[in-house]
Amino acid sequence: MSTFFKEELNLAETKKVFVGEDSMVTVICPSCRLVKSVNVEKFKDRKEPLTVRCKKCEGTFRILLDFRASFRKEVHLDGYYKKYGSNKWHRMVVEDISHTSRTGIRIASMHDLKEGDDVKIKFTLDNTKHSKIERNAVVKWTRDRDVGLEVTDNSPYETTLGFYLQSIP
Repeated sequence: MSTFFKEELNLAETKKVFVGEDSMVTVICPSCRLVKSVNVEKFKDRKEPLTVRCKKCEGTFRILLDFRASFRKEVHLDGYYKKYGSNKWHRMVVEDISHTSRTGIRIASMHDLKEGDDVKIKFTLDNTKHSKIERNAVVKWTRDRDVGLEVTDNSPYETTLGFYLQSIP
């Protein structure tokens, strides 16, 4: 294992780092700004953050490796969801969106969603047109009030969402 990485716990802020197709990441030390490119293929299955020790200044910081195939845009968009078979809409916040049909939401209160549930979501983009998005999705995972969804329909909003995802945050 490279001495650039050292595993420790209980350090403050964790920085998300996107991994390239070649399993390379560029890590920048927040203390001395040393830039280092590192192959992280061996950490592909790791879900927990890594603690990095800078070779130059000996400072430590945490990174979370993101091996996703496509970029996710972090957002804060109010919306609603309902389970299929129910007419009741519940409040949620869309926290991230991907062009490859992945969406992360946070439910406003306790919920009974579980992996495999079919849901309908609706929300409004914060673009100049305030585009309304309504999509069918399946629950991929839940963690307390955080829920990961995968869109299951070929929505007419793909072009709108594509332009939105490419816009400057």
